[in-house]
Amino acid sequence: MALATSPCLYRVRVVHSWRDSTGEDDFNHEAMMELVAGLAPNLKEVQVVNIWADLSMRSLRPRGPWRGLPGFVPGAGLGSLTSLSIVGHLGWQLPALALLLQAWARHTDFSLLRHLDIGGGYNADGGGWGTISGINDEIMEWIVQNCSFPRLRTLGVRLDRDNVRVERPHYTDKAIAFFRAFEPLDELSVAGSLEPEILDAILSRHGPTLHKLSLRPKERPRDVNLGQLPGREAPMIFAKDQILQLQTQCPELQELAIPVKRMKSNALEGEIYRIFRKMERLQFLFLTLDCSDWRVTQHSTSTDDPSFDEYDRGEVDVCLGTRLKRGHLREAFINCAVDEMLARSIWDTICQGKVGKPLESLKLWTKGGGQFGDSGRQSAISEIIDSLSRSWLIERDIGNDENIIIRELGRRAREIRDQERRELDRRAREFFNQQARDDNNPQAPEASDTDPMRVFRRIWPRKEGNKDWREDWAGFPLQV
Repeated sequence: MALATSPCLYRVRVVHSWRDSTGEDDFNHEAMMELVAGLAPNLKEVQVVNIWADLSMRSLRPRGPWRGLPGFVPGAGLGSLTSLSIVGHLGWQLPALALLLQAWARHTDFSLLRHLDIGGGYNADGGGWGTISGINDEIMEWIVQNCSFPRLRTLGVRLDRDNVRVERPHYTDKAIAFFRAFEPLDELSVAGSLEPEILDAILSRHGPTLHKLSLRPKERPRDVNLGQLPGREAPMIFAKDQILQLQTQCPELQELAIPVKRMKSNALEGEIYRIFRKMERLQFLFLTLDCSDWRVTQHSTSTDDPSFDEYDRGEVDVCLGTRLKRGHLREAFINCAVDEMLARSIWDTICQGKVGKPLESLKLWTKGGGQFGDSGRQSAISEIIDSLSRSWLIERDIGNDENIIIRELGRRAREIRDQERRELDRRAREFFNQQARDDNNPQAPEASDTDPMRVFRRIWPRKEGNKDWREDWAGFPLQV
């Protein structure tokens, strides 16, 4: 307690779990509120990372009562935090986050906050929605009606449409009111259920003052086993008009993180990259290269794409539960194929003729390949998707502005993964070949006999002298 209540304590990061792996209830969050409300007089910055502990559900008993810290008097005063972050896993019920926000409002004066993070943060862009929490329209409405943030300069928030089983027709209107309730911000990070109308409200209110902006649309994928309502929304796509909107309404923007839809390196994709040239103050750019295609499960018309030939219109025989055409798989492979040459081309396209300050850093994060709007990615294509989906960091050389430094992000992990899969493939071939010999049958089929590999080979034929398909592909040149 001496350290926790020290007048020298200024910043704290605490990990909290509803119940830990040993079955003991965790009250770190409650204890932190009481420290803020008076026991730690100079505590100004708090980050609470909520996690879900393994084996925490072994005991289903009700959670015990919090008995309070020694010396704390409830209601005696409010803390004066300037920074509060509540991120991570709060269970599958969003009311848990609403109750936490209400509790924090009773322990610290929100009007003094200069930085606020609500939801997301812990595995915020991971595959499962069970690992993160966001705010729905009801929580946004409560914040608008009960809270004031006149000094807030930076905001991070994860939005959750939360309409898996309940319709929420006023979600968009309440989200618009939420962002309008804040004074113009310097930095803003928004993940989750975005829409063009919400983006309009964000940029109208905050665009002129923003120096740093991160927008990461995400929706819950469809899962027919969860009894979800029909008409699932696909994540918002940043088309040319939205990126032009950023350019015109955010004149002070220095750092930007947004997704860009991969379109097989076609002219429209190249045109989108050229828009970033016009952002005069932009120096740091993080582009998520989105290779997903939710149209496959969201819109039946996509199964009859007129650009598909007869082979493309055939269904992939290993993707159970999804009407996936070979043409969909071909497009996914092409979009995921981001090699160093393509990464350099994107950099050059943005930097050539850029107005104002030069671009200092470009991060390209390739993700979403094999995601077609259902609840998961088909394991039969994961090996190819994972190997193609390279991510890159390109930085201007500090010692020589004419040179750039480019490196693949996660290269070592990818190389280890590829080697492990080669070894698994080798052992599998040996096993099945032995089985075939024992049964007096021909040898087991090679990996090239699978539907996904045949699609791959139609795009990138085998190169003479190469023994591994991983050495045969190349990114499609960017059409500029």
